[in-house]
Amino acid sequence: MNLFAKAEANLNLAPWERAILKLVQALFAAFLVAAAPVLADALSSHAVIDWSTTLHNGLLLGSMAALMTLIKYLRAQKDQPLAQFAADELQNLATTLSDANGLNEPVTEPDPPPTDTPAAAALAA
Repeated sequence: MNLFAKAEANLNLAPWERAILKLVQALFAAFLVAAAPVLADALSSHAVIDWSTTLHNGLLLGSMAALMTLIKYLRAQKDQPLAQFAADELQNLATTLSDANGLNEPVTEPDPPPTDTPAAAALAA
């Protein structure tokens, strides 16, 4: 199963896998932003593309994508796996609700009715 299929299936990803996904996302956004001036210059009336500025913008946006990837990787190091985090949160919620509603109290049988009272003797007779 490749990385994109694992992400689509909401499976747990390692920190480096999450960082790679962030890199792909950031590089795609950087490409779109860097290509916008090229497209605008190509469609303008003078049709002259300044490739040095375009390359400069692309390098700047690529370095920002790399920085975003590094930040994602470092932050993902302290994350719990998603399934474990969800299971812990659900267990905490279940415990809180059962404690609030008295569901964790021990079960005791009611005391048997006394047999030495006049009413119990009348019923037995």
